[in-house]
Amino acid sequence: MRRRLPLLAIVVGLLLAGGGLALSRLPQGRPPRALPSPAALLPSDAFPEPSPPAGSGLADGERVQVPALGIDLPVVMGDGWDAPLYKAAIYPGLGFPGDGQRSVVYAHARTGMFGPLFHAQVGQRVEVLRPGRTALAYIVRQYFAHWPSTDLRWLKPQAGEELILVTCTTYNPNDPRIVVVAEPA
Repeated sequence: MRRRLPLLAIVVGLLLAGGGLALSRLPQGRPPRALPSPAALLPSDAFPEPSPPAGSGLADGERVQVPALGIDLPVVMGDGWDAPLYKAAIYPGLGFPGDGQRSVVYAHARTGMFGPLFHAQVGQRVEVLRPGRTALAYIVRQYFAHWPSTDLRWLKPQAGEELILVTCTTYNPNDPRIVVVAEPA
């Protein structure tokens, strides 16, 4: 592998130099042609989003609780990047709790949020309260205290009810996350 790195550096350098030459040959006064975004190059069905069943989705007043750890947070729709303060967010593009799919709920690893997940244990109960609908109960089946932030397997859609609780990292995106995998009780 170490022998390949200098060769790779040379190839990248030649490509960059060649690209600079190509740009210098553009007719003057005419901007370079814009390239399509990577998403535009993929077929529209390359990553289909699961369609939730009718009557599902996030309702006002939903809460996620882990009674043994004192976790009780309102659940909001997330953007997949920012973790709101003192709230838990549903990861977009995946299912909602109770839809029969994988749901990912994430929050900060701080006191008053998902910080107590540092003490989670297999067998603990997780509840999702849904106003006007039946509360959902889950049991923790797997606990990972040092999940690498580069391992994104939990963000893939999956058929079958599963609730994943994930903490954010610190300001260093390479710090590990806590991942709790819970299944219906």
